[in-house]
Amino acid sequence: MSSVPRAWNVSFTDRYGDKHLSTTQQEIEMAPNNRSSVVQPLPPDAPRSIPDPKPKLADVENDDQPLLKSSSSDNPVAKSEVEDAAFPVKAVENTIWSMKRAQGLGFIVFAGLNFSIASICIKYASHRVTSHETVFWRKTVALVLNYIWARYKKRALVIEPKYRGLLLFRCFVGTVGVNIQFYAMSKMVLTDAVVIILTSPIFTFFLGAAVLGEKINRVDLLAGITSFVGVMFVTRPAFLFPTEVVSAQAPMLAIYCAIGGSLTSAVVYILLRRLTKVDPLATIHYFFVFGTCTSIMTILLLGVSITVPLEATFLFAIFGSGFFSFIGQVFMTKGFQREKAGIASVMRYFDVVFVVAMDVLILGEHVNALSLLGAGIIMAGVSMIVLRRAREKE
Repeated sequence: MSSVPRAWNVSFTDRYGDKHLSTTQQEIEMAPNNRSSVVQPLPPDAPRSIPDPKPKLADVENDDQPLLKSSSSDNPVAKSEVEDAAFPVKAVENTIWSMKRAQGLGFIVFAGLNFSIASICIKYASHRVTSHETVFWRKTVALVLNYIWARYKKRALVIEPKYRGLLLFRCFVGTVGVNIQFYAMSKMVLTDAVVIILTSPIFTFFLGAAVLGEKINRVDLLAGITSFVGVMFVTRPAFLFPTEVVSAQAPMLAIYCAIGGSLTSAVVYILLRRLTKVDPLATIHYFFVFGTCTSIMTILLLGVSITVPLEATFLFAIFGSGFFSFIGQVFMTKGFQREKAGIASVMRYFDVVFVVAMDVLILGEHVNALSLLGAGIIMAGVSMIVLRRAREKE
């Protein structure tokens, strides 16, 4: 009995669940070797069970910055590449630091403008009242403003017992200095008085060597002597400048007061270096308290009658002498916090520029050419000392 071939489907299912191959028993028996399995090729239109390998990252076009290189050991990262990567961060940091320093210098210049306006107010008020009254109004206004500012900042105005004696001496020296400075401003050309008073860093330099034992080198000594030569051009003593050369000369007492005011400022600076642990607002507060009390006592002892002319310009001068001094002190402190002390101290000489301009334009005073020459010499000598000292501290 002949066998009838039966047909059945033989198929397989790939990973995607699709069937791809069908055959029959007859086709299998008719194969050359029917006892061995035959592997039929897949049709060309059938999908492949294994996808093509992904292209290498190096073969991809327009891939300028691959995440990883083919071999980090064979191609080490160059130092310049690291520096280039860090350059934006450094640039941002340098920009922020430059902006901070520029802001600090701006604060110092603005403080100098306020100090100059205060000097103009003092000079104008001295035409109507005595220097003792000017000191009284200036101290009183500044005391009120500083107290309000200290309360706003929630600062404690308590001084430790071990600092009270030194603080009292600082208040005494500072008050004497303010009184003689105001007298010099009232009797001299304002520019001359301010230039002499701003020579305080020279006295600070020599007092630091005498009191604190700081060293003096030849360059700083030469700069100090040069600055004193500049003072001679500003003061124009008669034994150096004949009367026919200089038409008007300030009273010698006023010149001595200006020099004494510069010296007392230097002493105050030395004392403040010993009071670094005391809150600056507390130091200024008690300085104003002491100055207000002593000015009242001076007025009573000398029998000076306090007069208050009810004029807008005079009231502005009286109030402005304290207000602009206080504002200048605030911005000066902010400027010294953002800029190096040496640069900041030199920037204080913008006061001279502002005072000269206001002295001529507002007060109408004549500024001698020798005074401007002396101011330039003083600024050069003081700047050399201050900048060298700041560089040594770094």
